Amino acid sequence: MTTPQETPEFVWAAEMPLLTNRFFLYDAVKLLFWVAVVFSAILLVCAAFAGSLGKILPVFGILGLILAGFLFLFVLIAWIFFGNRFATSFRVSPYGIGWASLSRRARTANRLAVVAGALGGSMSTAGAGLLAVSAESGAVPWNDVRQVKKYPDERVITIMNSWRVVIRLYCTPENYAYVSQLLDWYFNATRPAAVLPRG
Repeated sequence: MTTPQETPEFVWAAEMPLLTNRFFLYDAVKLLFWVAVVFSAILLVCAAFAGSLGKILPVFGILGLILAGFLFLFVLIAWIFFGNRFATSFRVSPYGIGWASLSRRARTANRLAVVAGALGGSMSTAGAGLLAVSAESGAVPWNDVRQVKKYPDERVITIMNSWRVVIRLYCTPENYAYVSQLLDWYFNATRPAAVLPRG
């Protein structure tokens, strides 16, 4: 097998499954949970200052319906619009780990959201579109990587910083072993014995 020294950078593309992917579903549910927590906290604080804590339960019901609507749209978009697949390119190099969306549909939708928000005077829509555009690609340097968790059965490798998952690398059956070796070599060079076994 080629050594990391001979191939200092490795780039590949993979299609990430969505609704049939336990990692994607876990991340989505976790995001929805924290959105619910933050909005609930804001509602409680506002109700406390207004002296209407006794009337807060119906508001929580409305919040629940809104979140359920978001969940329905999320499933609909992932299944119908994206076809339950999301193409992404990944890069492992001496400088760190990078990724970029290869989905034309996603890039088009993000930019349409920015334009629609700007034309319609909706800062929230335009802001959401801009955030989505900025998230289309990214990178994390090795100094920020704290944990590498491997899931060989699914051919997924999770990269974490000190407090959260930064990116999940989706490998192919042909390159999983090599990507795993490359990550070990670079990561151990900067932070020995930090690669975690599958948990």
